[in-house]
Amino acid sequence: MTVRKLTLDDLGDIHAEPGSRDWCQAAKLQLRRTLRDVDSAAKWAAGWITSLKEAEAWKPLGLLSWDCLMGELGITAEQADNICTARPSHRLGDVLAAAKEDGPALEHGPPRKENKGRIKTFKDRDNTTAICRKLLRDAESEKQPKERQRLAARLLREIEAGTKSIHSAALEFGYRKRRLSVPGHSVEAACRYLSKHFGLREIVAAWPKPTDDTAARALNKKANQS
Repeated sequence: MTVRKLTLDDLGDIHAEPGSRDWCQAAKLQLRRTLRDVDSAAKWAAGWITSLKEAEAWKPLGLLSWDCLMGELGITAEQADNICTARPSHRLGDVLAAAKEDGPALEHGPPRKENKGRIKTFKDRDNTTAICRKLLRDAESEKQPKERQRLAARLLREIEAGTKSIHSAALEFGYRKRRLSVPGHSVEAACRYLSKHFGLREIVAAWPKPTDDTAARALNKKANQS
């Protein structure tokens, strides 16, 4: 097995001058990591795509065109355009799937009815996703409380009508936990993002408390500096 050794040139530098080769390489890797998180909001990938396109990143990276750069990231230029024009709150995976089906970008409203995994009726078990099968099972299970059965049945109807995505239904029923993609390029950006979802008291209460060893090391470091 051949092991490739990474160098600093491979990683780039996100703090370098925007448009430089180091910055373009680091931004490219950041976009690649973002594209892997298909449950994140499309706006995070859209931000990196826009920055790379404005900087004409394919030139300092030694590529022939924008299409070549997107190809190295595993998406097409059309998918990149769909991500940038999609509604910011849309799930990245839904936007990419819409482009693969040669459909329009998800600009407004819920995912299109033609999305894969949509069920035709509650009894149609041949072409459903794992989430739909779980909802079908819980809607018909006598072991589930009546309220949970009714909730599962309602979610199935909304998925069938195209008014709710499978991911949103999984979150509402509790199959999945909500995941946040916090920007890590600056503390200010991370705090602004967290403030949209949590109050200051919640953040302060959840802040990790330093252990005795951590506090001792901090005091020793301060003493050495003085």
